[in-house]
Amino acid sequence: MIEVRRATLDDKQAIFRFLSKAYADRARYKFPERWEWQFEKNPFRNQDELPVWIAVDDEGTVVGQTCAMIEPLKIGSDTYRLGWGADMFVLPAYRGQKLGHELQNANYEGNEIFMTLVMSEASRHLEMKLGGFAVDSVTVFRRPARFDAASAFAAFRKRLDSRWPGKVQGAASGALLRLLCLLRMDQPVGALINVGRAMRGQRLLRCLDSGVDVRQVREFDQAADRLWDAVSPQFHAIVQRSSAYLNWKYVRQPHMNYELFSASRSGRMCGYVILRKTRSPESNTGIIADLFAPPGDRAVIHTLLAFAVRHLKNQQVERIVAASSVDAYKSALLALGFKKTAEVTPVYKSRVVPVPAPGSWFLSRGDHDWDQYPYG
Repeated sequence: MIEVRRATLDDKQAIFRFLSKAYADRARYKFPERWEWQFEKNPFRNQDELPVWIAVDDEGTVVGQTCAMIEPLKIGSDTYRLGWGADMFVLPAYRGQKLGHELQNANYEGNEIFMTLVMSEASRHLEMKLGGFAVDSVTVFRRPARFDAASAFAAFRKRLDSRWPGKVQGAASGALLRLLCLLRMDQPVGALINVGRAMRGQRLLRCLDSGVDVRQVREFDQAADRLWDAVSPQFHAIVQRSSAYLNWKYVRQPHMNYELFSASRSGRMCGYVILRKTRSPESNTGIIADLFAPPGDRAVIHTLLAFAVRHLKNQQVERIVAASSVDAYKSALLALGFKKTAEVTPVYKSRVVPVPAPGSWFLSRGDHDWDQYPYG
Protein backbone atom coordinates (compact mmCIF):
# COMPACT_ATOMS: atom_id res chain seq x y z
CA MET A 1 0.00 0.00 0.00
CA ILE A 2 1.41 3.40 -1.04
CA GLU A 3 0.61 6.41 1.16
CA VAL A 4 0.78 9.98 -0.17
CA ARG A 5 1.34 12.55 2.58
CA ARG A 6 3.16 15.73 3.54
CA ALA A 7 6.76 15.05 4.52
CA THR A 8 8.36 16.06 7.81
CA LEU A 9 12.03 16.54 8.65
CA ASP A 10 12.01 12.98 10.03
CA ASP A 11 11.65 11.83 6.40
CA LYS A 12 14.73 13.75 5.26
CA GLN A 13 17.18 10.86 4.93
CA ALA A 14 14.57 8.65 3.22
CA ILE A 15 13.93 11.49 0.75
CA PHE A 16 17.64 11.82 0.08
CA ARG A 17 17.88 8.10 -0.68
CA PHE A 18 14.96 8.51 -3.08
CA LEU A 19 16.64 11.50 -4.78
CA SER A 20 19.79 9.43 -5.29
CA LYS A 21 17.75 6.87 -7.22
CA ALA A 22 15.64 9.43 -9.08
CA TYR A 23 18.37 11.76 -10.34
CA ALA A 24 21.43 9.47 -10.47
CA ASP A 25 24.48 11.55 -11.48
CA ARG A 26 22.57 14.83 -11.05
CA ALA A 27 21.43 13.97 -7.52
CA ARG A 28 24.34 15.84 -5.90
CA TYR A 29 22.86 19.05 -7.30
CA LYS A 30 19.44 18.24 -5.81
CA PHE A 31 20.52 17.47 -2.24
CA PRO A 32 21.50 18.11 0.45
CA GLU A 33 22.43 21.79 -0.10
CA ARG A 34 19.81 22.70 -2.68
CA TRP A 35 16.96 20.75 -1.05
CA GLU A 36 17.70 22.40 2.30
CA TRP A 37 17.97 25.88 0.75
CA GLN A 38 14.88 25.51 -1.42
CA PHE A 39 12.50 23.78 0.98
CA GLU A 40 13.74 23.31 4.56
CA LYS A 41 15.42 26.72 5.10
CA ASN A 42 13.20 28.73 2.75
CA PRO A 43 12.45 31.93 4.75
CA PHE A 44 9.07 32.42 3.05
CA ARG A 45 7.47 29.06 3.85
CA ASN A 46 5.09 28.33 6.70
CA GLN A 47 7.61 27.28 9.35
CA ASP A 48 5.14 24.75 10.78
CA GLU A 49 4.94 22.76 7.53
CA LEU A 50 7.49 21.41 5.08
CA PRO A 51 6.43 22.15 1.46
CA VAL A 52 7.22 18.60 0.36
CA TRP A 53 4.84 15.71 -0.36
CA ILE A 54 5.96 12.11 -0.67
CA ALA A 55 4.65 8.71 -1.70
CA VAL A 56 5.81 6.08 0.83
CA ASP A 57 5.47 2.29 0.74
CA ASP A 58 4.76 0.00 3.71
CA GLU A 59 8.47 -0.22 4.56
CA GLY A 60 8.90 3.55 4.73
CA THR A 61 10.69 3.80 1.38
CA VAL A 62 10.00 7.00 -0.52
CA VAL A 63 9.01 6.18 -4.11
CA GLY A 64 7.74 9.58 -5.26
CA GLN A 65 8.03 13.26 -4.38
CA THR A 66 6.67 16.66 -5.34
CA CYS A 67 7.62 19.97 -3.75
CA ALA A 68 6.67 23.63 -3.66
CA MET A 69 9.27 26.39 -3.74
CA ILE A 70 7.59 29.08 -1.64
CA GLU A 71 7.90 32.73 -2.68
CA PRO A 72 5.98 35.91 -1.72
CA LEU A 73 3.57 36.94 -4.48
CA LYS A 74 2.04 40.41 -4.68
CA ILE A 75 -1.36 40.56 -6.33
CA GLY A 76 -2.77 44.06 -6.29
CA SER A 77 -1.94 45.52 -2.89
CA ASP A 78 -1.91 42.18 -1.04
CA THR A 79 0.90 39.65 -0.61
CA TYR A 80 0.30 35.90 -0.61
CA ARG A 81 2.38 32.76 -0.17
CA LEU A 82 2.96 31.24 -3.62
CA GLY A 83 4.06 27.65 -4.10
CA TRP A 84 5.93 26.97 -7.34
CA GLY A 85 5.65 23.28 -8.27
CA ALA A 86 9.11 21.68 -8.29
CA ASP A 87 10.88 18.32 -8.42
CA MET A 88 7.93 16.09 -9.24
CA PHE A 89 9.20 12.53 -9.72
CA VAL A 90 7.88 8.98 -9.32
CA LEU A 91 10.28 6.03 -9.58
CA PRO A 92 9.69 4.07 -12.82
CA ALA A 93 8.65 0.86 -11.03
CA TYR A 94 5.78 2.71 -9.32
CA ARG A 95 4.33 4.54 -12.30
CA GLY A 96 0.88 3.70 -13.66
CA GLN A 97 -0.68 3.77 -10.16
CA LYS A 98 -1.86 7.42 -10.38
CA LEU A 99 0.72 8.42 -7.77
CA GLY A 100 1.69 11.45 -9.87
CA HIS A 101 -1.94 12.59 -9.83
CA GLU A 102 -2.21 12.09 -6.06
CA LEU A 103 1.08 13.86 -5.35
CA GLN A 104 0.26 16.83 -7.54
CA ASN A 105 -3.22 17.15 -6.09
CA ALA A 106 -1.73 17.13 -2.58
CA ASN A 107 0.66 19.89 -3.63
CA TYR A 108 -2.24 21.89 -5.09
CA GLU A 109 -4.32 21.55 -1.97
CA GLY A 110 -1.40 22.33 0.33
CA ASN A 111 -0.76 25.81 -1.11
CA GLU A 112 -3.03 28.86 -1.07
CA ILE A 113 -1.66 29.73 -4.52
CA PHE A 114 0.06 27.13 -6.69
CA MET A 115 1.84 27.72 -9.99
CA THR A 116 4.10 25.93 -12.43
CA LEU A 117 6.11 27.55 -15.21
CA VAL A 118 8.38 25.12 -17.07
CA MET A 119 6.86 21.66 -17.33
CA SER A 120 6.35 18.68 -19.61
CA GLU A 121 3.18 18.43 -21.68
CA ALA A 122 2.06 15.51 -19.49
CA SER A 123 2.41 17.68 -16.37
CA ARG A 124 0.60 20.57 -18.06
CA HIS A 125 -2.29 18.26 -18.99
CA LEU A 126 -2.47 16.97 -15.42
CA GLU A 127 -2.43 20.44 -13.89
CA MET A 128 -5.13 21.75 -16.20
CA LYS A 129 -7.19 18.66 -15.38
CA LEU A 130 -6.80 19.48 -11.68
CA GLY A 131 -8.32 22.91 -12.20
CA GLY A 132 -5.37 25.10 -13.16
CA PHE A 133 -5.67 28.18 -15.40
CA ALA A 134 -3.18 29.37 -18.01
CA VAL A 135 -1.86 32.89 -17.35
CA ASP A 136 0.33 35.34 -19.30
CA SER A 137 2.95 33.59 -21.37
CA VAL A 138 6.65 34.24 -20.90
CA THR A 139 8.56 34.91 -24.11
CA VAL A 140 11.95 33.22 -24.37
CA PHE A 141 14.70 35.10 -26.22
CA ARG A 142 18.10 34.15 -27.59
CA ARG A 143 20.93 36.18 -29.05
CA PRO A 144 24.14 34.83 -30.64
CA ALA A 145 27.22 36.24 -28.94
CA ARG A 146 30.10 34.70 -30.86
CA PHE A 147 30.95 31.78 -33.12
CA ASP A 148 34.07 29.80 -33.69
CA ALA A 149 34.98 30.04 -37.38
CA ALA A 150 33.40 26.69 -38.29
CA SER A 151 30.12 27.53 -36.55
CA ALA A 152 30.07 30.98 -38.16
CA PHE A 153 30.46 29.41 -41.60
CA ALA A 154 27.68 26.94 -40.79
CA ALA A 155 25.41 29.89 -39.87
CA PHE A 156 26.37 31.59 -43.15
CA ARG A 157 25.50 28.40 -45.02
CA LYS A 158 22.11 28.16 -43.30
CA ARG A 159 21.32 31.78 -44.14
CA LEU A 160 22.36 31.24 -47.77
CA ASP A 161 20.07 28.22 -48.07
CA SER A 162 17.15 30.17 -46.59
CA ARG A 163 17.65 33.03 -49.06
CA TRP A 164 17.93 30.75 -52.09
CA PRO A 165 14.95 28.39 -51.79
CA GLY A 166 14.02 25.89 -54.47
CA LYS A 167 16.00 23.21 -56.29
CA VAL A 168 17.85 25.45 -58.76
CA GLN A 169 18.74 28.05 -56.18
CA GLY A 170 19.63 25.36 -53.66
CA ALA A 171 21.98 23.76 -56.16
CA ALA A 172 23.58 27.15 -56.82
CA SER A 173 24.08 27.86 -53.12
CA GLY A 174 25.46 24.36 -52.63
CA ALA A 175 27.94 24.85 -55.47
CA LEU A 176 29.10 28.16 -53.99
CA LEU A 177 29.58 26.62 -50.57
CA ARG A 178 31.50 23.66 -52.02
CA LEU A 179 33.74 26.08 -53.92
CA LEU A 180 34.45 28.06 -50.75
CA CYS A 181 35.33 24.84 -48.94
CA LEU A 182 37.49 23.66 -51.86
CA LEU A 183 39.39 26.94 -51.76
CA ARG A 184 39.62 26.56 -47.99
CA MET A 185 37.73 29.79 -47.55
CA ASP A 186 35.32 28.45 -44.94
CA GLN A 187 37.56 29.45 -42.03
CA PRO A 188 38.26 33.01 -43.34
CA VAL A 189 34.55 33.52 -44.12
CA GLY A 190 33.65 32.40 -40.61
CA ALA A 191 36.25 34.76 -39.14
CA LEU A 192 34.90 37.66 -41.22
CA ILE A 193 31.39 36.96 -39.95
CA ASN A 194 32.66 37.20 -36.38
CA VAL A 195 34.39 40.50 -37.21
CA GLY A 196 31.11 41.80 -38.63
CA ARG A 197 29.26 40.73 -35.49
CA ALA A 198 31.85 42.46 -33.33
CA MET A 199 31.45 45.69 -35.32
CA ARG A 200 27.67 45.52 -35.02
CA GLY A 201 28.18 44.92 -31.32
CA GLN A 202 29.64 48.40 -31.03
CA ARG A 203 26.10 49.69 -31.51
CA LEU A 204 25.42 48.45 -28.00
CA LEU A 205 27.43 51.41 -26.75
CA ARG A 206 24.74 53.75 -28.08
CA CYS A 207 22.23 52.10 -25.76
CA LEU A 208 24.28 52.94 -22.66
CA ASP A 209 22.92 56.10 -21.05
CA SER A 210 25.75 58.04 -19.42
CA GLY A 211 23.34 59.20 -16.72
CA VAL A 212 22.77 55.60 -15.57
CA ASP A 213 25.59 54.12 -13.50
CA VAL A 214 25.76 50.29 -13.47
CA ARG A 215 27.89 48.68 -10.79
CA GLN A 216 28.35 45.18 -9.45
CA VAL A 217 27.15 44.52 -5.89
CA ARG A 218 27.75 41.60 -3.56
CA GLU A 219 24.19 41.63 -2.22
CA PHE A 220 21.13 43.86 -2.16
CA ASP A 221 20.32 46.29 0.66
CA GLN A 222 17.61 48.79 1.56
CA ALA A 223 18.09 50.58 -1.78
CA ALA A 224 16.52 47.52 -3.43
CA ASP A 225 13.61 47.70 -0.98
CA ARG A 226 13.03 51.36 -1.89
CA LEU A 227 13.15 50.43 -5.59
CA TRP A 228 10.60 47.68 -4.96
CA ASP A 229 8.28 50.06 -3.10
CA ALA A 230 8.49 52.61 -5.93
CA VAL A 231 8.15 50.28 -8.95
CA SER A 232 6.06 47.30 -7.81
CA PRO A 233 2.69 49.18 -7.92
CA GLN A 234 3.15 49.30 -11.71
CA PHE A 235 2.78 45.51 -11.84
CA HIS A 236 -0.40 43.78 -10.67
CA ALA A 237 0.96 40.25 -10.16
CA ILE A 238 4.65 39.87 -9.32
CA VAL A 239 6.91 37.94 -6.95
CA GLN A 240 8.02 40.35 -4.22
CA ARG A 241 11.55 41.38 -5.21
CA SER A 242 12.66 42.71 -1.84
CA SER A 243 16.29 42.57 -0.71
CA ALA A 244 15.45 39.58 1.52
CA TYR A 245 14.06 37.67 -1.45
CA LEU A 246 16.82 38.67 -3.88
CA ASN A 247 19.62 37.72 -1.49
CA TRP A 248 17.99 34.37 -0.71
CA LYS A 249 17.41 33.61 -4.38
CA TYR A 250 20.61 34.87 -5.99
CA VAL A 251 23.26 35.11 -3.26
CA ARG A 252 22.56 32.09 -1.07
CA GLN A 253 21.37 29.63 -3.74
CA PRO A 254 23.76 26.64 -3.82
CA HIS A 255 25.77 25.68 -6.92
CA MET A 256 25.05 29.02 -8.67
CA ASN A 257 27.43 31.80 -9.68
CA TYR A 258 25.13 34.78 -10.17
CA GLU A 259 26.51 38.28 -10.71
CA LEU A 260 24.39 41.16 -9.38
CA PHE A 261 24.44 44.59 -11.00
CA SER A 262 22.66 47.66 -9.65
CA ALA A 263 21.78 50.70 -11.78
CA SER A 264 21.54 54.14 -10.23
CA ARG A 265 20.72 57.63 -11.43
CA SER A 266 21.84 60.64 -9.37
CA GLY A 267 22.81 58.26 -6.57
CA ARG A 268 19.41 56.55 -6.37
CA MET A 269 18.89 52.92 -7.38
CA CYS A 270 16.70 52.73 -10.50
CA GLY A 271 16.99 49.09 -11.55
CA TYR A 272 19.05 45.91 -11.48
CA VAL A 273 20.04 42.98 -13.66
CA ILE A 274 21.21 39.53 -12.53
CA LEU A 275 23.47 37.48 -14.80
CA ARG A 276 25.04 34.04 -14.89
CA LYS A 277 27.64 32.46 -17.13
CA THR A 278 27.12 28.73 -17.36
CA ARG A 279 29.93 26.30 -16.58
CA SER A 280 30.74 22.70 -17.47
CA PRO A 281 28.84 20.47 -18.14
CA GLU A 282 26.46 23.21 -19.32
CA SER A 283 26.69 24.63 -22.84
CA ASN A 284 28.56 27.96 -23.09
CA THR A 285 25.66 30.34 -22.43
CA GLY A 286 25.09 33.69 -20.75
CA ILE A 287 21.83 33.89 -18.82
CA ILE A 288 19.94 37.08 -18.00
CA ALA A 289 18.19 35.64 -14.96
CA ASP A 290 16.29 38.72 -13.83
CA LEU A 291 15.77 42.36 -14.79
CA PHE A 292 13.80 44.88 -12.77
CA ALA A 293 13.28 48.52 -13.70
CA PRO A 294 10.33 50.87 -14.24
CA PRO A 295 8.61 49.70 -17.44
CA GLY A 296 8.38 53.31 -18.67
CA ASP A 297 12.09 54.07 -18.14
CA ARG A 298 13.49 53.11 -21.54
CA ALA A 299 16.95 54.48 -20.75
CA VAL A 300 17.42 52.28 -17.68
CA ILE A 301 16.03 49.15 -19.36
CA HIS A 302 18.20 49.54 -22.48
CA THR A 303 21.28 50.45 -20.45
CA LEU A 304 20.95 47.40 -18.21
CA LEU A 305 20.38 45.03 -21.13
CA ALA A 306 23.15 46.52 -23.26
CA PHE A 307 25.48 46.25 -20.26
CA ALA A 308 24.42 42.62 -19.77
CA VAL A 309 25.11 41.70 -23.40
CA ARG A 310 28.52 43.40 -23.38
CA HIS A 311 29.47 41.86 -20.02
CA LEU A 312 28.50 38.34 -21.11
CA LYS A 313 30.17 38.70 -24.51
CA ASN A 314 33.37 39.67 -22.73
CA GLN A 315 33.13 36.32 -20.95
CA GLN A 316 33.23 34.61 -24.38
CA VAL A 317 29.78 33.02 -24.21
CA GLU A 318 28.37 31.68 -27.48
CA ARG A 319 24.79 32.76 -26.86
CA ILE A 320 22.74 34.82 -24.43
CA VAL A 321 19.25 33.86 -23.26
CA ALA A 322 16.52 35.77 -21.47
CA ALA A 323 12.79 35.55 -20.81
CA SER A 324 10.07 38.02 -19.84
CA SER A 325 6.33 38.62 -19.84
CA VAL A 326 6.77 42.44 -19.73
CA ASP A 327 6.14 44.22 -23.05
CA ALA A 328 8.67 46.99 -22.38
CA TYR A 329 11.41 44.47 -21.61
CA LYS A 330 10.53 42.35 -24.63
CA SER A 331 10.72 45.36 -26.95
CA ALA A 332 14.14 46.26 -25.56
CA LEU A 333 15.42 42.72 -26.06
CA LEU A 334 14.29 42.74 -29.69
CA ALA A 335 15.93 46.13 -30.24
CA LEU A 336 19.21 44.69 -28.94
CA GLY A 337 19.26 41.82 -31.42
CA PHE A 338 17.48 39.08 -29.47
CA LYS A 339 15.10 36.76 -31.31
CA LYS A 340 12.00 35.09 -29.92
CA THR A 341 12.49 31.34 -29.63
CA ALA A 342 9.51 30.11 -27.57
CA GLU A 343 6.48 31.00 -25.48
CA VAL A 344 6.13 29.35 -22.08
CA THR A 345 2.71 29.51 -20.42
CA PRO A 346 2.47 29.14 -16.62
CA VAL A 347 -0.47 27.42 -14.93
CA TYR A 348 -2.15 28.98 -11.88
CA LYS A 349 -4.52 27.66 -9.24
CA SER A 350 -5.68 29.41 -6.07
CA ARG A 351 -8.04 28.90 -3.16
CA VAL A 352 -7.76 32.54 -2.02
CA VAL A 353 -7.72 34.86 -5.04
CA PRO A 354 -9.06 34.52 -8.60
CA VAL A 355 -6.62 34.30 -11.48
CA PRO A 356 -5.35 37.82 -12.31
CA ALA A 357 -6.50 39.31 -15.60
CA PRO A 358 -4.45 38.75 -18.78
CA GLY A 359 -1.63 41.22 -19.25
CA SER A 360 -1.08 41.78 -15.53
CA TRP A 361 1.83 39.44 -14.78
CA PHE A 362 5.53 40.16 -14.26
CA LEU A 363 7.43 36.93 -14.93
CA SER A 364 11.06 36.36 -15.87
CA ARG A 365 13.64 33.62 -16.14
CA GLY A 366 14.33 34.14 -12.43
CA ASP A 367 10.84 33.04 -11.41
CA HIS A 368 10.14 29.44 -10.41
CA ASP A 369 13.36 27.37 -10.40
CA TRP A 370 13.70 27.68 -14.17
CA ASP A 371 17.40 28.47 -13.83
CA GLN A 372 19.30 25.86 -11.85
CA TYR A 373 22.59 24.04 -12.20
CA PRO A 374 23.26 22.24 -14.41
CA TYR A 375 21.07 24.17 -16.88
CA GLY A 376 19.30 22.04 -19.49
